[in-house]
Amino acid sequence: MLRQRDARHSVLIRGRMRAGGPLTDVCIRNVSKNGMMLQAPEAPERGTFVEVRLPEDVVVGQVVWSSDRRFGIKTRDRVPIWRLLGKPSPVERGSGSALRIDMTRPVSGRSRGDARASGRSMEFLFLAMAITTAVGFFAFLGYEALSGLTQQITTHL
Repeated sequence: MLRQRDARHSVLIRGRMRAGGPLTDVCIRNVSKNGMMLQAPEAPERGTFVEVRLPEDVVVGQVVWSSDRRFGIKTRDRVPIWRLLGKPSPVERGSGSALRIDMTRPVSGRSRGDARASGRSMEFLFLAMAITTAVGFFAFLGYEALSGLTQQITTHL
């Protein structure tokens, strides 16, 4: 019995590929959860391992078919299809009754760069609050010391 093919999604996404040499430009023509069809100036040979660099991901796979300029790869890990399509990840219902949530994309939907910038902002805010608290504490200690000294001088006069 033949196994049913995974759903293919037609796309046109630019990327960079390394296939045992320098990086070359590629165009992703379609994706499924376990593979991609790509187009490059020269297709690598069948069996070659490739690394495809995308704006937010790196996908590793092996060439399973190759023609003049187009070739297909079977990926080592699941392809983040919904992120490539720019859509929110759906909640899928598995074969049982349990819900399965796609964990390949961040919950907030922000890019890694946005998350880093947000993290840096929060780190700066925390540091500023800690410094403000320390300055306030030492100012209070200084006030208490000077106030005690002033009271002693007043009582001796």
